[in-house]
Amino acid sequence: MNMFLKKMILLIATLPLFFSTVSGMQNQGKQSRVVNMLELVPGQGLERVELPFPYKHLTAGERAHVVWVPELFYTVIEPGSRKLAVAGPLQPCLLIAMKNNITGRVVIFHKPYTCSMNSILDIATRELDVRNPGDISGLIFTNHKIDPNFIELFKHTHQGRTIMEEVKLVKDLIVARFNIQDRTQISAILNKFDLEESMKLGVYPHAELFVAIGADFIPYSTSMFHEDIFSEMAQFKDLPLEFRLVMFQNILDKRTSELDVRFNGLVADRRLFATYGVVPCLRIDA
Repeated sequence: MNMFLKKMILLIATLPLFFSTVSGMQNQGKQSRVVNMLELVPGQGLERVELPFPYKHLTAGERAHVVWVPELFYTVIEPGSRKLAVAGPLQPCLLIAMKNNITGRVVIFHKPYTCSMNSILDIATRELDVRNPGDISGLIFTNHKIDPNFIELFKHTHQGRTIMEEVKLVKDLIVARFNIQDRTQISAILNKFDLEESMKLGVYPHAELFVAIGADFIPYSTSMFHEDIFSEMAQFKDLPLEFRLVMFQNILDKRTSELDVRFNGLVADRRLFATYGVVPCLRIDA
């Protein structure tokens, strides 16, 4: 997934208001948009941009603790940890994030359709060790395109379900596994993704496809390109934007190939599966 770049943001819409919106969701698939002010074209001033969450600009210190969570993977964040999980691209993959509010432990999943929900729930049960159903918080997030071809492809790979039905199923399974009585403990957000509109975001295209979450369990939209997650883009800073985007995609492809080597071919093997819910997630910590 390509596109993005760098500058500054002014957040309009206060965090208290944002969190009351997210935590208070009762209907799966509710749209939540936050107004950000981003400099889409360097030197031409801030512009109003709506994203699913507040935009996260990374400091050098934060970048050093980022863990990219690509599809098929999950990571665990310990309380007080500086780790920042960045999951994406999330379309049509799902972000599933859960936290034990007592211990502070967080687990972040990037679920493609091939990943088994039983595996995800088993991992979450083990890692979170929740003793009281009221002690868990969760977030399910994805992007959806209002496009007939996308809708049909999604249904084809998800046993005939629409994206909203899939999100509801995932939420139902989490609620059932942890015996949650208050369904609002698990928020679910479907962000309507418009490719044409996303391409108008200047140096921030596709920022809505990536979500960053740390130990505080606050979700942010972010751009892996803009924030130079892999710290390899400085060498291309004098190239035109379109060339930098190509170079970033090459870096992303290289990192994906490195993961396959690191996990002994399991990543490539699991991408070959064309069956819904048949493979477990892999853990990644760096």
